[in-house]
Amino acid sequence: MSSVSEEKKSIKVKFGLEAQGHIPTIEAELKRWNDNNEYRNDMTYSTAVWESIGKKIGWHPFSAALNYFEYLDEKKTNKTKMSKLQEIKNICDGIEYSRDVPEEAKRIAKENNIIIIVGGSDDFMYCYGADCYLTDYVEHSYGWDGDTLKYIDDKNLQKEAEQLGLMIWWCGEIVDEGLKIDGYDTKESGAFSYSVNESIESLDFKVLEDYTNRDVYCTGKIIQLPKNFKPQLEL
Repeated sequence: MSSVSEEKKSIKVKFGLEAQGHIPTIEAELKRWNDNNEYRNDMTYSTAVWESIGKKIGWHPFSAALNYFEYLDEKKTNKTKMSKLQEIKNICDGIEYSRDVPEEAKRIAKENNIIIIVGGSDDFMYCYGADCYLTDYVEHSYGWDGDTLKYIDDKNLQKEAEQLGLMIWWCGEIVDEGLKIDGYDTKESGAFSYSVNESIESLDFKVLEDYTNRDVYCTGKIIQLPKNFKPQLEL
């Protein structure tokens, strides 16, 4: 009896059309109906189509349609978010070292819950954009030799960093933790760089020593804060 209970506990139920792998089936079925429609009407909203889809995937037609349209809305939202990250990258990529970023990039970041991170001599991290402790305090240390930001005195910074998986890398290493990025090239990426969890949407950009020699000072980070992010600001 106990083994059956343990087996049930190990079973993970996946919710949603995308999680269950039904999106390709749905889109293939929608394409088939639209391709065979002599009147060229969009069959996406047809009751008959969703009844057919429901039978194929084992879902109630209404639930399947509702979940699919929610999936499309989320996909559109994510595309918009990524376009904002790219817009900021287009502004910041190749800027000259100054411990700062262009005002237009700051404005876009603040309006879209995004933060922009750049490095500064000797071991500082500068943050701009969305309202949170990272940007409110702006200047943070811990860059020398890299840091996971997990065991630091600044607990507000630590709590925000933990939510993002934010880490500071110095020449591709976090020395105290024995971490190293294989193949890291300081000529290509500079001394400072930053990483976040893979689930966090982000883009990198280059900060140059100066416009004359074009040497890379650091690789900055543009981060879309997730919906469940909790800023550690003083109330």
